[in-house]
Amino acid sequence: MRKGLKIKVILVKKKIFIGIGAVLAIALLAGAAFMAVRLLNTNANGGGPGSLLAGLGGPGGGNSHVAQMLRLTPAPELPVTHPDLTGVVNSIQGNSVFVVQASNVSTTAGEIQTPNGPATEVVVSQKTLIYRDTTLDSVPTPQAGTTTSIGAQQVVEPAELSSISTDSMVQVWGPLRGDRLIAETILVQGTEIIH
Repeated sequence: MRKGLKIKVILVKKKIFIGIGAVLAIALLAGAAFMAVRLLNTNANGGGPGSLLAGLGGPGGGNSHVAQMLRLTPAPELPVTHPDLTGVVNSIQGNSVFVVQASNVSTTAGEIQTPNGPATEVVVSQKTLIYRDTTLDSVPTPQAGTTTSIGAQQVVEPAELSSISTDSMVQVWGPLRGDRLIAETILVQGTEIIH
């Protein structure tokens, strides 16, 4: 009888270890999936609230490229959360701005091409706050063939819907209702950043 009891205890202990192992494996996979989604969202959203794309071509589109890394302190006017949508304006129809998400914008030889892929309709109302990023207006242009890294305070100024044009890079905050994003705040970064 003792031998049978010993076998049952060993089997119960094995089941407990297998159960604990399974729970730990599931927790590990869930944590990995969570981190993967966070990393993907950070990349798609351009790195965070008000982040500025850097990497400028040479004067007149020549071969003398410069790179400028900006470590921005976000403007206080912008929401502190990541934007709900970051991308390039594909078209504008009335109070609707159609934006192709940044992950769907293709690049060739370091230049952003015409956006393709599905566009999200961004609805602009009278309550929508629209800002234009003017940070680059006060940042010195680096010398050709150099790479610089500077810290800067992001500067934004109030703007109107009419200041948004096709090919403008935008960040949008607001709730998604169906297949439309109801804009609460829009940051226009301008076309000079992406060409």
